Amino acid sequence: MATPSSSAWRFFFEDSRARVARGFALALGISAIAWAVYAAAFYRAEVPVATYSGAILSDETFSAAQIDALRKTLGATSMESLRPSAFNDVAVVRLLILENELAAGQSEHVTAARAELDSAVTAARAAAPSKSFLWLVKYWLEDSRVRSTERGRLPLRMSYILRPNEGWIAAKRSPVALAEFPSLPKTMVEQVLLEFAMMVRSGFFQDASNIIAGVGRDLRELLLGRLDQIEEAPRNEFAKVLEHSDLDQVPVPGVVKRPARPF
Repeated sequence: MATPSSSAWRFFFEDSRARVARGFALALGISAIAWAVYAAAFYRAEVPVATYSGAILSDETFSAAQIDALRKTLGATSMESLRPSAFNDVAVVRLLILENELAAGQSEHVTAARAELDSAVTAARAAAPSKSFLWLVKYWLEDSRVRSTERGRLPLRMSYILRPNEGWIAAKRSPVALAEFPSLPKTMVEQVLLEFAMMVRSGFFQDASNIIAGVGRDLRELLLGRLDQIEEAPRNEFAKVLEHSDLDQVPVPGVVKRPARPF
């Protein structure tokens, strides 16, 4: 039997390698197209939610019509069409919707909005358990009787552990924690008071002023008393904000109240 020449074998193997390379390139191209289509579907679903979430966290205000549009956008967006990284954005938007329903006193919509937020937070926490914001919302959603127990306080404790000094979270967390202040253990009382001082130190004057406006005189004294731990400049600026809001009945430590002009 004749033996193929070495040049014939070389041609055969080179042709085989070329076919393999072409097949690999074709498969890679098909995979790239499929991935692009797959990613585009996620992108289309996630961009509106992420845009709304960013605006909410930037303290933009929304009209009733805009919030209704938010609700419709989420209603048309299934969690399966989103990547887990987008679940936090859904929770942010769901929180705004529930806060709006509570403010409007629309009890017939509150139950549904609360359940939708709870579901969104559960999914987001499973995807990103280190997000302090999600632990805070979990705590806020609990029944008041549960929040007064050690087990019920765990989400709030986790929120402080994960992000003890983050301004925008502090602005949300402090009012929630202060609402349960009498039932908090001593260690958490210290965290709440320190967080307020750090808010003022970081320049969150209006948020801190809103907190002062919402608590009783005794708690005001405790909160303002902790400001002796921060620098003089932010204390002076905060005192001006309080005076402008007619909230200067309890003095800021180290700040001398200016006498009223006689004219």
